[in-house]
Amino acid sequence: MDSTPARGGLRQHIMKAIEDGPLTAKQVALAVGATVGNTHYHLQRLVANGDLTMMESPKGDKLYQIPESGAGQKGSPAREVPALFDQVLGLSLTVAETGQLVNELTALMHRWTSQAQVPRARTQALILTVRLERGSTN
Repeated sequence: MDSTPARGGLRQHIMKAIEDGPLTAKQVALAVGATVGNTHYHLQRLVANGDLTMMESPKGDKLYQIPESGAGQKGSPAREVPALFDQVLGLSLTVAETGQLVNELTALMHRWTSQAQVPRARTQALILTVRLERGSTN
């Protein structure tokens, strides 16, 4: 007798396995105790239904993840994703200081981007947005 969950149950197990972050089909299969082929089939169906998205890692691996929001998903309400960090600052800087800040932010983002290319277990996908705008001079 096959010990893998029934189709609906397997898809629920797949969704649960991916909750903590993107995984490859092989990683999902190991997590849910199913064959890679069977898991891949259900991953494709979940992507087609809008329940998961697929992205490619820097190494070329296909990673499956839960979408950032439910927007556009069939039958799914939008999920509110809480920010891990949210800060708005008002600064008065000279042109030289602004250039220095831009250089420091660029270096910081480059350092983290380079570091994120190193494979590690159980990572999570994050979106970092940095925006500098010129404010009023009043």
